[in-house]
Amino acid sequence: MADNWTNLEHKYSHIFERNKDYGHAIELITFHDGWFNIVQTLLEELSNIQGVKINLIKEKWGCLRIQTHTVQGDVARALCSFAEKLSEKTCSKCGKAGTIQNIGGYYIAICSDCIKN
Repeated sequence: MADNWTNLEHKYSHIFERNKDYGHAIELITFHDGWFNIVQTLLEELSNIQGVKINLIKEKWGCLRIQTHTVQGDVARALCSFAEKLSEKTCSKCGKAGTIQNIGGYYIAICSDCIKN
């Protein structure tokens, strides 16, 4: 699925700003496949907003964190906030309904099936 993340970043490259510390706007290494549809839908919606730029999409404390800037900040912020809240309830590994769990000191949104594995 790593290729899908890379393809997604290339498809929407016009709205990404490269982060000098990370090199990529999406920290691909930290993402599991379960959030792919959330991020893909978010990028599709944000690409329709004139002048939006994504500074960073990453995982932190078990859910997505998205940093953008635009002159139409309210709309972009609402979309990002929705995606962040949705990621809290979506298993980051498989995409099923999940909750944030502390597993060995690491917070992850995970479903009951994936937590067993």
